[in-house]
Amino acid sequence: MSTQELMAEIEKLPLSKRMRLLQSAIRKLERATLQNKLKRAAEDLRPDYLNDNKLTSLSALDLEDFYEAR
Repeated sequence: MSTQELMAEIEKLPLSKRMRLLQSAIRKLERATLQNKLKRAAEDLRPDYLNDNKLTSLSALDLEDFYEAR
């Protein structure tokens, strides 16, 4: 389906359904944008975490049990 055909079908919908469609599309775009930003940030920081032991020193405690003090 072409963009023009899709737009023609959307225009046939009642206004309330068009609004819901737009809101849903915007939410999905925002999520995809955030995921993309997080992925790029993780990729940018990966060399730092691979080469700087100070950034990963506390990960040695990952397998130890955690007890919450109350």
